[in-house]
Amino acid sequence: MGSSGFFSYRTGALLVVAGLTALVLLLPTANATLDAWYYAACVRWQQDVYLPHHLLYNALGIAWVRLLPGEVDVRLGLTALNALLYGAILLALRPLLRAAGAPPETVAPWLLVVGSTFGLLRFATENEAYLAPLLCSVLASGAWAKWARSEHSGHSGWLVLAGALAAGACLLHQLHVWWWLALGLSTWWGRPRRWRATLLYAAPALLVPLAYVLAAGHAGFPRTVAGLTRFVLHDYVVNEITPTLGGKTLLLTGINLLRTLGQAHGSTLLLLQRWPVLAVVPVAVGALLWQARRAWIARRDFPTTSQRLIWRSHALALGLHGAFAAANDGNAEFMVMLPVLGAILAVGGGHWRPQGLKLAGAALLLWNLTFGLLPTHFLRMNASAALAARVRATPSAYWLLTDQHLTENRLIYDTGRFQWPRLRAAPTALVRRDGGDARVFRQWLTAELLAARVVYTDALGPPRPGRDSRAGSRWGRAGSGAVGGGSRRAQDVPPSRIQPWENELCVR
Repeated sequence: MGSSGFFSYRTGALLVVAGLTALVLLLPTANATLDAWYYAACVRWQQDVYLPHHLLYNALGIAWVRLLPGEVDVRLGLTALNALLYGAILLALRPLLRAAGAPPETVAPWLLVVGSTFGLLRFATENEAYLAPLLCSVLASGAWAKWARSEHSGHSGWLVLAGALAAGACLLHQLHVWWWLALGLSTWWGRPRRWRATLLYAAPALLVPLAYVLAAGHAGFPRTVAGLTRFVLHDYVVNEITPTLGGKTLLLTGINLLRTLGQAHGSTLLLLQRWPVLAVVPVAVGALLWQARRAWIARRDFPTTSQRLIWRSHALALGLHGAFAAANDGNAEFMVMLPVLGAILAVGGGHWRPQGLKLAGAALLLWNLTFGLLPTHFLRMNASAALAARVRATPSAYWLLTDQHLTENRLIYDTGRFQWPRLRAAPTALVRRDGGDARVFRQWLTAELLAARVVYTDALGPPRPGRDSRAGSRWGRAGSGAVGGGSRRAQDVPPSRIQPWENELCVR
């Protein structure tokens, strides 16, 4: 192969990365998640900067926003940062695929496949904390692969760099401790002088506990063993998150693994019902995948020891990350790195036809654009904007919301006020929090309505035309029945003060 051929392959890879990055920059979501609003609020108002689960993400956001013009919306600015991080991940993956054994002609198609998965596209158009650590981990693997391919101990600088980048990924999100661990264990197995190599790799990780000690004091946690444990494991200790395994968990894991590749959601059916012409897309995707079915040629043996080591290290990383996601109810957010790791394993373990990979990538991109990025950019799928405006316009009213934290976090972002005591979870959530006793909620609701206070909710559905008075009574009883039923106490209060709030799907 001549240099011109190699240049064309490299140019093709760069064009794929540039095209996909431009696409996600142009299509930021208009339906930000509750976490996205909260992180943006933390950056905008510089509060809760150091959140333990992703310690330095908000600090990175603050540094980025300072580089932007003052009139730029902070949330959209952070979303743009994630789009650029997405492009950087694909750029960093290119040499790693080559190190894993990918022929030059397959690199661009593999980047198209990985970049078109919904797990990556979703977070490239959102302000979430998953792409920055993934970039650090991919860069860590690239440096680690250079060490693995070297024949001299003089290349140990690559190992130190790999350890530093992997530790940085852990500071950006605790989830990446599994990638760090996989590379560390593979370092131990990889070379005869395992003690020296492992210590060189692990040494930069000493910065992680130091950073947590400093951040814990900044966040108001005591710098004791108990205080630090509570801070570091905040989501598990304070929020009482317990890893689980079971039939339901395995089912959710399988579903969310598929969703990491292609968007599958209740909104997909709604979109098809509203715009039947979209039915041509599943047909086209099916045709592309049928043509791509012969992308696989054959299994390949590892020509070098380093390629075998690279494959095994990333197989371990995929196994650890996959198991952790499964243990956390098959959390799709914890699977964002699986397409990257899967591609590394695929190129190391098999021969692939470039044309088949291109067709598979095109199918993924078409599906995820149609049912993922385009709807979330052009459609409003929740009423959080209108709800937030109405809450601000009715400061004396109570709000019982099906997604309390989404509206609350949007209000925090808009106002800088971090406490909204009149926003409460919808009745069923209140019952779960109160141990299942519906009387607690009924007593509170009765007292508020008898005091002539207005209570709004979005949990009871829209009003029925021409039935306002009777509908008001129905809503009043529903306020009771929704949390256990049985009692007719709600009939003794002014039921018309429980007001409905309608969610809708509409074009912005």
